[in-house]
Amino acid sequence: SFGNDVSCIDGGTAGAGLLSLFGEFSHIIIIDAISSDSSPGTIYAFSGEALKKNGALLKTSAHSIGVKDLLDLAAFEGSHPAVSIIGMVPSDVSPGLELSDAVSERLPDAAKLIADELKRNGFKAAKRKGKDA
Repeated sequence: SFGNDVSCIDGGTAGAGLLSLFGEFSHIIIIDAISSDSSPGTIYAFSGEALKKNGALLKTSAHSIGVKDLLDLAAFEGSHPAVSIIGMVPSDVSPGLELSDAVSERLPDAAKLIADELKRNGFKAAKRKGKDA
């Protein structure tokens, strides 16, 4: 669970449609599938600043516009939230809602990275109570 100052937004493949969010928030964590030669389930975490310096960190994502391009557009418009990117290499990118075993096994690790990033920036992140936690 999160505090009232944290919003979870499904950006889908909105690409440039997400640009307005960069002016609304002080911190943004982008969570996405990442294309890589690494094994499925491999998790990557890096800052938006690192991505701006080395665009090769994020070869491609599911967005129609690249995340680096989105960061550049936001900066051009005067929006400078702190951005972190946490992504995982999928086993399969064909349409569907089921996760592969490799990705499912790593979800707790990705969730911990996200919670740690929120806490590091002063936001509340705690495990939900109940049987689905």
